[in-house]
Amino acid sequence: MLVNENADPLIAEVLKTLQARLKPSIEVNTCSPGLENPWLPEGRRLPDLVIRVKLLARTRSDHTDWSTIWVSTGQGPWNSRHSYWGPDSLPLAQTFRTGWLDHKSTFEEPTLGDHLGAALAESLRKQIEEEQKRHSVLPLLPSSLEGPFHPAPLLLLPETASACRVLSGQGLFCHNETYWRLNAPPGAGLLEDLRARYEAAGWSAEASSESYLRLTRNRETVEFYPIWDEEVLPDLLAAPPSKFAAHYREDYDASERAAAAERLFAAGLPPESVYRFAGLSSEEARRVFFAKIRPGQCFVPEVWLEASKFQEPEAAWHSLKRAKALLITREKSDALSRAIIDAGVKLRRNLTLSAEDFRETGFEALPTEPGEIDRAEGKPVLVYWETGGAFYSALIEVQNGGQMLHIVFGEDGYVRGWSRGTFAKDSPFSADLRNQCPIRLSVSKQPGGYRYFIKPFTGPL
Repeated sequence: MLVNENADPLIAEVLKTLQARLKPSIEVNTCSPGLENPWLPEGRRLPDLVIRVKLLARTRSDHTDWSTIWVSTGQGPWNSRHSYWGPDSLPLAQTFRTGWLDHKSTFEEPTLGDHLGAALAESLRKQIEEEQKRHSVLPLLPSSLEGPFHPAPLLLLPETASACRVLSGQGLFCHNETYWRLNAPPGAGLLEDLRARYEAAGWSAEASSESYLRLTRNRETVEFYPIWDEEVLPDLLAAPPSKFAAHYREDYDASERAAAAERLFAAGLPPESVYRFAGLSSEEARRVFFAKIRPGQCFVPEVWLEASKFQEPEAAWHSLKRAKALLITREKSDALSRAIIDAGVKLRRNLTLSAEDFRETGFEALPTEPGEIDRAEGKPVLVYWETGGAFYSALIEVQNGGQMLHIVFGEDGYVRGWSRGTFAKDSPFSADLRNQCPIRLSVSKQPGGYRYFIKPFTGPL
């Protein structure tokens, strides 16, 4: 969702371009100054990402326009500098960023908004792609995993305070999530007063400080935290906060979470997209879900590691070896490697990999004769070979829209090195990899993917 914070006409033009550049179906909401109107009708599905844009300053002289735009992106309208994680928390990454775009332009008024929107869209696109690489992206989930909507209760505010509801709707495994902006006179005592009122109504304070309060009651949670001025970095503020937000959630109870997780598993989605939700389901549902995953169909080591936790010892042993073989899909895998080793120690089983382990996981034996391997866009080549009684492996993949060849090398599953090379889209890429992998390689673009020509290195060039 895009929000024009101060209802500025220039920002309205910027958001039109931003909408077209990022995603045609994104919803644009314009709020009046002071944010006295809700951003969405109550009860709707909450947005996955809120992008707030505000014009901070603008000066014009001699056909030159200097504009400063403030931008905030996050799952909610405002960022709490506190976070919490419990056994019932959803396995979803939370991100919140703010920044400024200072722009000098000689464009005429009709095209200035387009120019600013394009610059902002490129910056946000890079940010979103970075987050996607770090955390992966959930596919489109069934609507049955959301709601039904329950209206939020009234805030227990003191007589001197009021609240403006900004967002209130349903979400994933959630009946209600609501944000308010609080209007209260400056000075200390607001959070202490709120805590006393909520505790008298049966709520329990889970966290409390001079600038933060979190209370719970059964499956309900309410937080109060500061809204810092956008023009000033929070770390530089010496004065106490003068503006606060309230954030309320009514999550699914245990039986609702388990039922929703089972519906999620039954939706036919890729296991790497939904396996993190296994902890919210019943033991039987987890067992059935992981039993359906077949070797050679899933190339995410974390999935096999998680599967081993819910399997009998023999099946868990094979899952751990598949996870180990797939470590080369993770350049920075130290923590994951330790988790796999620790799981093997608990099983009291040796995790040394064999040719059969690589084949079952989906690797191909390194060709003994020159040959071609076709792969769709985003699908790597995984090969293994034996030298001196030890097994080695390699991941070969074209990345960055056909501009980079990425190669990772492994020994007994563990990452031992990687390399990258760039090449033009319209010409094949060739490389002699005999220092890491006994092959010479050529890659060319094909419809929908790439063709890898692999020639084993058997002697001098």
